[in-house]
Amino acid sequence: MPSRIEIIEQESLKAPAETLIFGSTPSLMTEASQAIAVHEAAGPKLALECSQLAPCPVGEARITRGHNLHFKYLIHAVPPQWGGGEQGEDERLAACYKNSLHLAASYSTDSIAIAPLARDTEFPEARAAHIAMSELLNFLETKKEFHGIVLCCHDPDLAEAYEAAFDRCTV
Repeated sequence: MPSRIEIIEQESLKAPAETLIFGSTPSLMTEASQAIAVHEAAGPKLALECSQLAPCPVGEARITRGHNLHFKYLIHAVPPQWGGGEQGEDERLAACYKNSLHLAASYSTDSIAIAPLARDTEFPEARAAHIAMSELLNFLETKKEFHGIVLCCHDPDLAEAYEAAFDRCTV
């Protein structure tokens, strides 16, 4: 694993990074489990900021301040719901990662924590992991100055899926 990507088994809110990227919904509010935890920890000012940025289309992302969290920035990414794979889900999930990473870079952040974006979407785990890892590796290839990405997997099986995806992407 390159030194600039680290896969850890912990919830994303504790990750050591300047920016957190997490899965949200077009409203940027608390309909997804990741967003619920972020909003609860960040405090009520986050909801106000999100209300001014919503809606956010699937495949895109919006950035806010971290408020009561230790993160300087929060990036709310809107992944597609899994619909069987024939509705452009792969491309929209890839765009979600790509847009989020480039948004982080445009704010001169130097470290990113990511909660797997397809976590609440019924996306097949191995497929989502492969898409995510491909986009992370492509981003790091073009951003040599970037310090690192911490991929926060909430359980060992998910971490294993991302490690296997890394292996497939670097062969």
